Amino acid sequence: MATVGRIVLDYGDYLIRESEMKILRGPHWLNDVIIGFYIDYLRLEVFPEEELKMRIFGPEMTQLLKICGPDDLKNLLGDVSDYQFLFFPVNNSDDPEQMTSGGSHWSLLVYSRTEAVMAHFDSSFGMNGPSAELLYHQLARAIRPTPTFQSRGCAAQENGHDCGLHVLANIECIVTHIMKSKVLNGVHTAKPDAANKLRTKIYELIEKKTKSSGDKRDPQSK
Repeated sequence: MATVGRIVLDYGDYLIRESEMKILRGPHWLNDVIIGFYIDYLRLEVFPEEELKMRIFGPEMTQLLKICGPDDLKNLLGDVSDYQFLFFPVNNSDDPEQMTSGGSHWSLLVYSRTEAVMAHFDSSFGMNGPSAELLYHQLARAIRPTPTFQSRGCAAQENGHDCGLHVLANIECIVTHIMKSKVLNGVHTAKPDAANKLRTKIYELIEKKTKSSGDKRDPQSK
C-alpha cells in the first residue's frame, strides 16, 4: 500500500500519513514507513544505542545495503566497529529500482560481534532465507570478525500480514535479552499475541505523539 494522504505526524526520518493509520487499523502488511517510524522511536526513546553498543538500521538503508555494489557498501554501512550488535529488517524485494514498499515479507537479521554470528529470525518458516543470505554475504565483506550465517528458531506468525509486527516485536525481545545476557544465545522471540498487540500500540503511540505535537504547535487550541 502506497503512503498517501494528509500528513499525520512528522517524527524522526519519517512522515506518517493517513494511509499508515489505515494500515494499522486493519489487518494489513506493514510498510517501510511504519517499520522505520517504530525503529526510530526505539532508537530515540527506548533503547540507548550508544550505551548498549548496538545499532538498529532502518528498512530503507537495509534495502540499500542488500542491493548496492561493493564500492558503495562501506560508505553506506559506515564505521560499525564499535557496535557489538547490528539489527537489519529484511524485505524480500530484490528489485534494484525498488527502494521502499516492495516485496511481500519482512524478517530480521541480527549481527553479534562477540559470537561472530549473523542470526536470521523469520516468522514464516524461512521464507526470507534467500534475501537474508544475500544481505549476509554483502555485510560479510565489510564486518569483522566475519560472521557465520545461522537461521534461528522463531515463533511463527498466525496469518499472512503480521510479519512486520513480528520483526519489531522481535527487536524489542532481542534487545531486552541482550541487556541482561550480552549475547544472542538463549533469546526467545515474540509470540503471535505480542506481535498482534503491537499493532494497536503503534497506532496509539502515533495518536499520542500527534496530539503532543499539535499541543506544542498551538497551545491555544485546547
